[in-house]
Amino acid sequence: MMKHCLSKTSYSINTLRNSSPQTPHVIHDIEKTIDEMIQHITNLSHKNKTRNVMHQYQKIFDISSSTIAVTSLQHRISTGDHPPINSIPYKCSLQQQQGLKDIINQME
Repeated sequence: MMKHCLSKTSYSINTLRNSSPQTPHVIHDIEKTIDEMIQHITNLSHKNKTRNVMHQYQKIFDISSSTIAVTSLQHRISTGDHPPINSIPYKCSLQQQQGLKDIINQME
């Protein structure tokens, strides 16, 4: 039976805060985290392949600083001859409304 690649536990692969070379301590932490993440994989070949991919793309998992992508692509949803679907907002408390406004403002 195939299990999910990641458990519900959150992991941080790379937590370096600068561009200096990785110290042995940090490398050990990365290795330990990767080992914990793939411990449920029983097939040795799959485990090694997964470990190699995680090493190859470890910068993708770096959450030590936020990254904002810059693109010139325009987003468009084609609805054909039909108007876009809209609905009234769900009822929520004033605190929830303020939280939603904050999230929307962050996206602008």
